[in-house]
Amino acid sequence: MSKRLFQLLPLIEIENFQTIQLRGNITIQKISEQQVAFMHEDFIIHIQAKELQIQVLKDELVALKMNHLEKMTIEKWQES
Repeated sequence: MSKRLFQLLPLIEIENFQTIQLRGNITIQKISEQQVAFMHEDFIIHIQAKELQIQVLKDELVALKMNHLEKMTIEKWQES
């Protein structure tokens, strides 16, 4: 058994493609019942599912529950 004494940021944790937790600098760009798009550090993340529920929404933490994940993309953000 291991213990984490310090949480290292940023972090993306996906469990069984049903829940996702993100820690770090997060900016939500678009949100609806079936999709969410946000910037996490230097990445743009798009998630599409039949149903999305936000479980936690704090300054540096977002936790989502996904029902029937259809599509998820993570792209490196580049300034124009």
